[in-house]
Amino acid sequence: MSNIFIDCGFYKGKAVRWFKNKQEFKDKEWKIIAFEPNVKTSLIEQHPDIEFHTEAIWINNGTIEYHSSARRGGQANGLYKNPRARDEKVECIPCVNFSEFITQFKDDYLIVKMDIEGAEYEVITKLIIDETINYIDEFYIEFHHRYDISNEYIVEFKKNLSKYIKWKKAHLI
Repeated sequence: MSNIFIDCGFYKGKAVRWFKNKQEFKDKEWKIIAFEPNVKTSLIEQHPDIEFHTEAIWINNGTIEYHSSARRGGQANGLYKNPRARDEKVECIPCVNFSEFITQFKDDYLIVKMDIEGAEYEVITKLIIDETINYIDEFYIEFHHRYDISNEYIVEFKKNLSKYIKWKKAHLI
């Protein structure tokens, strides 16, 4: 059994730096995988120990529209249009079926950090339907407001998600 940490939404690597400072990381050997569609080459060069993927996390393999703008230094880039963004660019980028991707780690200790700017609702739903959510031993999820869904939906989604969580280390932010 291997130890795997997958960072969905690497951005500048804050979560990976936090994880590497945990005693749990220092005591064991870990494979770190990072997904970030707009990762800078300089970040990849700074982290030779990380396996980088430039696909977007999604519910199928293929391509998907990716929205980017200069707003907030790029932090709000993602699969969904932000009505407050200025000078937004839309391009088609590769995407990966995350539920399918993690099946290769079903026998490993898997930690997933997910910060995918609003796409978490569809991705987590797919994980639940496919029952691959059970392959995740620790799950750190940051939920985002989306303009096409209500705050009530987000609260209800988080509440219902707890019914499917079969592990003790789930962190919903």
